[in-house]
Amino acid sequence: MSPFHGFCLHGLARSPAAVRGVFGAFRGLLKVAPNLAIRVATARSSPNDRTIMARPEASRHLSETFKDGLAQSLNGPALDLALFRTDWGFDASALTCPVCIWVGMADSNVPLSAIYQLADDVPGTHLEVLPNAGHYWIVAHMTDVVDWVGDVVGGGVQR
Repeated sequence: MSPFHGFCLHGLARSPAAVRGVFGAFRGLLKVAPNLAIRVATARSSPNDRTIMARPEASRHLSETFKDGLAQSLNGPALDLALFRTDWGFDASALTCPVCIWVGMADSNVPLSAIYQLADDVPGTHLEVLPNAGHYWIVAHMTDVVDWVGDVVGGGVQR
């Protein structure tokens, strides 16, 4: 995890008002300069993530996702960061449903130690480690996720 992300998870996350301020500025940047906003958002990303985001359709989709996520409220990012720091209010070891966690080894946004801990806490978790992937691994692996969900809920996905 980069020092910047460490600061976000351990320092900035302590102040929901500060998180809302940062993401309010980012929301404003998305409105006036979406390409610049995506470059800012991915500046500390892995080389693989930067390659993915250099594709216009991926960059446009990420921009739209950010816009939609921040349109109604700035509370989401504050809640996200708080969830990294607090107990979730349930015993993960009591889960009995199938769980698969995908993680890119080059993800600089999410602490890998947290992913490994979560996988250890939930019995029977399948951990799919993607060696050359970063935070935006889903762009190249959406079919894998859909296939896994289809298999879990009943017999695969019809194509």
